[in-house]
Amino acid sequence: MPILMKKMRSAQKISVLCSRDTFDMMTKILMQETTTLCIRSYCVDKWLLQREMVVVETSLEKVRVKKSYGSGIVKFKAEYDDCVEIARKQNRPLPEVMHIIQQEVAEKLSRL
Repeated sequence: MPILMKKMRSAQKISVLCSRDTFDMMTKILMQETTTLCIRSYCVDKWLLQREMVVVETSLEKVRVKKSYGSGIVKFKAEYDDCVEIARKQNRPLPEVMHIIQQEVAEKLSRL
């Protein structure tokens, strides 16, 4: 990412996201392979929702849906490749197919 340093000098910012296990190796690589004299680091926590794939019957066709949940949160999203295939088979615009599927999936999964 292009940035400006002091005295308006241009530079490139490199961001690396890695596990604690690979931190030392990544630091060494950055020092060896770039002109940098300094590396700033900080730890980042990551929270994930549980995920599962479910198959939902819609008016268009069966579609795989990624269901994510946890801490009272439930989200779902139709598998993009399935939507593309349905749009192609039915000669419909992809946004229309995705909208129909999303509405029907929301209705069906909200009852579970």
